[in-house]
Formats: sequence, C-alpha cells, structure tokens
Amino acid sequence: MARLPVLALLMATCAVPAAAQAIGGAPLRGTANSHDQLGMVAGRFTLYPAIEISGRFSGGTIGSPGASIVLSPELVAIHDASPLTVTTTLSADIVPVATTRTSLVVGADASVDVRLDLPGLWDFAVRAAYGLTGQSNLDPLNPVGLDFAPDVHTTTATVTATGPVGGLALGLTLEVRRTFYEDGELGGVPVDQGDRNNLFLEGRARLATDGAARFTPFVELAYGRRIFDRPIGTDTFEQGFAAVELRGGVAYDSAPVLTGEVSAGYRRELPDDAALTGLRGFTFAASSTWSPREPVAITFATQTTFAGDPSPTAGGSVRQDWSLRGTIAVRENTVAGATVAWSTEWLATGDVERSALLGADVAWQPTRWIRLSAGVTQQWLWSTDPTRTGSSTAIALTARVQR
Repeated sequence: MARLPVLALLMATCAVPAAAQAIGGAPLRGTANSHDQLGMVAGRFTLYPAIEISGRFSGGTIGSPGASIVLSPELVAIHDASPLTVTTTLSADIVPVATTRTSLVVGADASVDVRLDLPGLWDFAVRAAYGLTGQSNLDPLNPVGLDFAPDVHTTTATVTATGPVGGLALGLTLEVRRTFYEDGELGGVPVDQGDRNNLFLEGRARLATDGAARFTPFVELAYGRRIFDRPIGTDTFEQGFAAVELRGGVAYDSAPVLTGEVSAGYRRELPDDAALTGLRGFTFAASSTWSPREPVAITFATQTTFAGDPSPTAGGSVRQDWSLRGTIAVRENTVAGATVAWSTEWLATGDVERSALLGADVAWQPTRWIRLSAGVTQQWLWSTDPTRTGSSTAIALTARVQR
C-alpha cells in the first residue's frame, strides 16, 4: 500500500527499533543494575508507569519542518507466573498543534501479549495491538492538498504456536490486520478514502530442525489474502489479491555473543482482476545481534517488503531496507548509539526511489527515576519525481520520569 520513509519503515521492521532510538536516545540495556525501573506491585501485576516530554526540532523538505513539544505517557503491566506471561502496554504521543480540526494531534499504541510456555510441549503466544497515526505526507496515494493529515487506524491480532513434530520443530503463525483510513478534507469538503480500507490475513508455517545445534536450517511457506471493504474500486478494477511466499534459511545462536538469521525466497502476489499483473520477485532477509563485550551491542537488519496496490496507475512497489546500529554503555547509567540505514524501492511504474538515514544519540540516567536523552538524525530521499526528492534534519531532547 503506502510507501513510507525509511525512518518509519525501520520502526516497523527492524529487530531493534533503530530509528526510534536514534531520534529519542537509546534505552539503557544490559544486565540488571541500580538504575533499572522498579515498578509497582498491583495485585498479580507489576506496573511500570512513565511519562516523557520531548522537544523536537526539524527542518528540510521531507516531513513537516518546525518545532513541537510531545507529551508521551506510558504504562506497562506485566503478570509473570510460569508458565503464563501477560504483558500489557499503553502509550501515546500528544502534540499540541493548531489544526483545522483540533488543537491536539494524538498518536496512540496499545498492545496485549499473552504467552504460555509448556516445557517439552507446544508453546502458544497471542498478541493484540492497536495503533493510531497520522497519514504520512510522503504517502503517494494521499489526495493532494488536504487541509490536514487524516488518521489511520491499524488493529492487529497475531497467534503463534510452536512445538515438536517428530525430530523437527514446527511453527505456525496467523496474523489478521485491519487498516482503516479516515476521510480527509479539502477546503472543508470531505475527501473519500474508503477505497483503501482493507483486511489482511496471512498464515505462515515454518519447519526447522530441533534447534539443539547452533545452526538451525528452516523452510517457511506463507499464504496471505487482502480483502478491501469495496471489492471494486473507483477505477472499476477488482481490488483484492492473494500472496504466496516460499523461503528458506538458517538461524544461528551462540548467545550472548552472536545470534542471527538469514533467509531467501520468492513472493508472488495474485490480483483478483485478470487485467492486473501483480507484484513478484525474490526476497532476502537477515538480522543479527553481536555483542563482543557486554557493554557493546551491534545489530544489523535487512528485509524485502512488498507493498501491493490494486490500482493500475500505482501497482505497488518492492523495497529492500538495510540498517546497522551500534550501542555502547559508556558507564553503568550512560549509553551512546549510532544508526545507519539505507533503502531502495522499485515501483511497478518503473521508477526507483532511494533513501538514507544517519543518526546519533545518547541516554543518561542519573537516578532510577529519571532518564535524559538526546538524538539527531539526517535523512535523504532521492526520487525520479523531483517533487519528492529532498532531505531533512531532526533533533530531539527528551526527559523521562518513571517509577
């Protein structure tokens, strides 16, 4: 569907949310220490409340230049009584900005994770999440000239089951994702975006060796289906499509020094409308975490993603993202980090876009209750469409109070 800038994509796909850390400062990590958040016991749950206030400054031709203050309350509730673990996370970003519809811009995230670990048997995990964000101004499917960025609601549910099958390990995953785009306004007149609202369902089956060795080969088969609220779009084409993917790879585990996974495969998207060709191509994904010494951690990630779009004028895109992030605990309560990212996107229309990001950040936690962080990122976008080419610089200063 929509193309996102590399900053947003990294937050969604990397094993470590590199871009988020680059802009807001790296969280403290490593073994338990005297600066860890204590939390509060409430019945069978442990609550971890926190609130952040950030000053964010940006300039350039990508995104929305200017300064803003962001207030971010957060609450994490954890119930951990083996074999059942329940984690609930609530967070929001509240930005006081004058717009044509409200004096506040709010982004929200809520998730519930339930995990049941049965030694020697099948393990089960369930995740439900909701996200509220503003539509990206780099989304090429946005109607031009809207008075404000409409909200996008994303609700996701994921169920996974893993267990032994003979001498092998079988993993099953089912994901259901609902995406709803609110209508925009142009000069106060509503602009319909109902064509974009859809439901995505995908099932994955992964077969691997039992994992006793450091190297674990695996093969994975996926089948997905995207169903639109309006089966026929305003362009008179059928919108729905199916997707099939087969990939194989190997996972490596020598924790805590090095863990990783690499895989390659092929994906094909099959539109319901015979007049459309759909996307197809090879996929490559890899991720690793290397910690040669306890204070140092280096993470690497790359992934191929398909953004299918049923419109014959858009057709979707295939993109490859790469990111490298390093952090070092300078002291027990101080962590510095750096991020490098690159992406290439091949559009079905024949255009190619490339984007890059450089970031640096530092987090200092003088006490158990307070964390101060600062981060700066530089982002570039090159496109055959001259109206999209540009760059931007962003700086964030954040104070976090936690219990």
